[in-house]
Amino acid sequence: MNDDLGQLQAEFPAYDFSRESAHGQRRYVARQRRRGPGPHTVITGDLTELHDALLPSQPDCLATVPHGEPQDR
Repeated sequence: MNDDLGQLQAEFPAYDFSRESAHGQRRYVARQRRRGPGPHTVITGDLTELHDALLPSQPDCLATVPHGEPQDR
């Protein structure tokens, strides 16, 4: 495992990481070790995209209700 994948492994221990080649293209694969929150499998050619896909999703704190519309409480 190269250093970049080792860093991802340290940050996301619930996943197994590998680098594969398909049709002359390098791609990175993250597979969840056990069932749990987050994606089961992520496949991408970009390590930054792989990292971002594994981050916990954040609630949309910027969602707003148009002025004058009733708000749920």
